[in-house]
Parts: sequence; structure tokens; C-alpha cells
Amino acid sequence: MRGSELPTRCRWFSRTRRPSEALPVRRISPRGRRLPLHATAKRAAATLAGATSLALIVKAMVGCAGLPREPEPVTRQANRASQYLTFGNSALDRGEFEEASEFFRIALEHAHSVDDQERVAAAYNGIGRAHRATGATDRASTYFDLAVEAAEPAESKRHATEARCHLAMIALDSHGPDEARVMLNAALEGLDRREHPIERAIVLHHMGITYVREDEVDLAEEHLRSALEINRRQGDDRTRRASNKYMLASVYSTRGEYDTAFEWAKGALELDKLVENSRGIMDSLHALGRISYRAGRYEESESYLRRSLATATAITHASGVERALRDLADVAEARGRSEAAEQYRSELDAQNDERAYEDQ
Repeated sequence: MRGSELPTRCRWFSRTRRPSEALPVRRISPRGRRLPLHATAKRAAATLAGATSLALIVKAMVGCAGLPREPEPVTRQANRASQYLTFGNSALDRGEFEEASEFFRIALEHAHSVDDQERVAAAYNGIGRAHRATGATDRASTYFDLAVEAAEPAESKRHATEARCHLAMIALDSHGPDEARVMLNAALEGLDRREHPIERAIVLHHMGITYVREDEVDLAEEHLRSALEINRRQGDDRTRRASNKYMLASVYSTRGEYDTAFEWAKGALELDKLVENSRGIMDSLHALGRISYRAGRYEESESYLRRSLATATAITHASGVERALRDLADVAEARGRSEAAEQYRSELDAQNDERAYEDQ
């Protein structure tokens, strides 16, 4: 297995139904006789005319305020921006980063068209996350800075906080934990305990990630438990609590307390399943596999890793597939199954070749 800690997941996050394009055409009369097409058409037209007349009568009686109105142009554009933001987040969860970036760019256009700075900030954050996932950290930083800039006039602490945390994680990877902590402390100071508890929880979670990276597991646990408690009190979405529990599993795994780590990872998996968060499910299953491997429970480890592989394959998450195949090869070797290990490595080589071809 690679590394001493679990992979950290640092991610914080409508389907529209197409209306029927034609009235249903009734082809059988009430008495059971099949109607000719012209009769069917006449009946449909009469039904439509009657419905239209009724609507006009009701409108005249109750006035415009009593009927749903056509949404204003600003609302339509904002709704479209929200829709494409949802598409972008779904593509990110599937690991389709180029597609996600395109969705976020379309959302950005709609948001800009009506000067919706809150959704502009959300779109910039999304584009930044897509670039960061592919290793383009300089471009990602540019978009996170733009997200902070857009969030301030919109008074959107949530989007500004998320962007600042992503910038801190980039600093953690490129410059080390000291700079990351300075950035996170600065983000935390601007958040009131009563008015912005969720935003504080986001920062505390990322502080926990920073301390895990330094093997400062006691401080990591303190910050992660604080974040989890805030999210519990606020009734915030289960995805955030799943991320808190996932990182607490990392803390206990680093300590060598594998049974406790296993329970935390299992709790993360349960929450991810409740909201059908496929990427979170993939990560939690993989964490359970790694913890079981370290505890010497190789058969159990292989089972969880194969489930993680299946989930990654289902959502076409290339890096998740590669990670699972690599660790499955290690488990097979530990169980003395050399042929199986070679098979996993062959599949991994084929996966890498396929990705290299697609990148050309």
C-alpha cells in the first residue's frame, strides 16, 4: 500500500423533466369503438379549446395573481445557471473533469448575463475544482481568486470560504503546511461563530486535513470533531458529515487503531449511501479496504476494494479505478495469489495506456 494515511477527500457540494410535446391522443371511444384519426384529432382539438376557454374564464374571475406566471428573464437565467452548476458537480463526482469544466462555463455565462454574483462565484469555484483535479493548480488558483472576488459583493460567505480553503490546500501541496495554516486561520477569523457556523465547519475540516498531512493526529482529531459537531447541530447535508467521518477514519488509521478507524469509515459510507453520493461511496469503500489491509484482514480488504472498483467503473472515475487496481494487486500478493496480482497489474497497465491515448 502507498502512503501512511488515507487519501483525503476535499470536496464540498435539477433535473428537469421535459414537458410533453403533444396532448395524448385517445384512439378508442368510450363505447369501445376505434375512432378514425380525423375524429381523434377533432376530439383532441375540442379538449384543448375547452381547456383554454376554462383557463381564460378562471383568469378573468380570479385575476392574474391567482395563476402561475411566466418567470422573469432574470429568474430563467438564474435557474439555468443553477441547472448547469448541478450538471457540473455531477460530472466532477464522476471524475469527468473536462465535461464538468464545460458545464461550469455555461453556468458562468448564464450567471453573468443577469449579474448573479453568487452563482458567478459558484461557477468559478467549480472551474477551479475541475482544474485542480487535473493537476493544473496555477489555473485553479486563478479561478478560486475570481470566486472570492465575486463572492464578496454577493455577501456569499459560503462560496468565498470554499474558494479560500481550496487555495489553502493548493498551498499545502506546493509550499507545505505552514502557509496553508496561515491561510486557513485568516479565513476562520473572518467568520462569526453565530452567523457563519457552516463556513467555520468547512475551515475546521480543512485544518484537520492539514494536521493529518503533518501526522499531528491529535490536533487533526480536535478540528475534525469540532467540524462534525457543528454540522450535526446545524443539520447540514450528510455529504459534509461523511467527509468529516472519512477524515477521522484517516486519523485513527494513522494511529494504528484500525477497529476505530473502520467504524468511522463505515459511518461515512452509510451517510454517502443515504444521499447516493457515488464518489463518496467509492472513497469510503476504498478506505475500508485499506484499513482492513493494514489490520491484516486481507479477504475483507479485497472485498471492499473490489466494491470500490465496481463503483469507480460504474461512474467512469479513472483515478478511482487505477487506485483500486493498484491496491488489489498488493492484497493479492499478501494473500500469496501471484497470478491474481499480475492480472490486476495488467488491468492497471491497460487502464493507464487508455488514459494516455485519450490525452493525446
